[in-house]
Amino acid sequence: METYRCLVVEDSESTALLIKQYLTELTLYSEVSIASTYTQAARMMLHQPFDLIFLDVELNGTNSLDLLNTNRRLPPVVVMSAHNQYAVDCYDMDVADFLPKPFTKSRFLRGINRAMGIAIDKESVTVNESIFLKVGRRLNKFSFDSIDYVEAYGIYSKIHSNDKIVVVNEPIMVLEKRLPNRYFRRVHKSFIVNLNHISSYSQNTFYIDEMKIPIGISYRDDLPNIFNMLG
Repeated sequence: METYRCLVVEDSESTALLIKQYLTELTLYSEVSIASTYTQAARMMLHQPFDLIFLDVELNGTNSLDLLNTNRRLPPVVVMSAHNQYAVDCYDMDVADFLPKPFTKSRFLRGINRAMGIAIDKESVTVNESIFLKVGRRLNKFSFDSIDYVEAYGIYSKIHSNDKIVVVNEPIMVLEKRLPNRYFRRVHKSFIVNLNHISSYSQNTFYIDEMKIPIGISYRDDLPNIFNMLG
């Protein structure tokens, strides 16, 4: 699983721990380091690489934006402050996002979206050729290629993957939007199929090996496009 390293530069212990909690819940970050001073942050950046930095502007009375003016190559930086006037200062700097304090979890996740180009939602994370979906309280990784099909299961969905069935916390209508259209198509009110895994088909049915996936009447208008993609 691809993971990232994050540096949180923040002199408020409660805010730093909250950010660390949010990042840990995503399971994408294998290491979250915390620096409470400008000097400590600069030293940590000198000795180890980071993929993302959360930077509080005012650190114990000093302006940490000077860190952005160093000659070293920096990873994406999300600047944080309770004072919105710093957003203007960040406009001319190489900053991924300005995060006003206090922030909600959804606004925090949007900052990561902008900084890392990762699609993050409350119940899922899409990165590269994979999606992380919430199973209970944990985000589990599913590579797109491993998913055979998705089956509706009330307010949840069943992911059929590598002969296993995993119930995830998303309804099928939400997964239809989050799974990439180049791989997945909804062909029935209760089914989304991975086009690459269809082994054969008839007028009313797709087959994934021995599994029969019915084609819903309301989805048949899209069949010519799907058949063309299947060759």
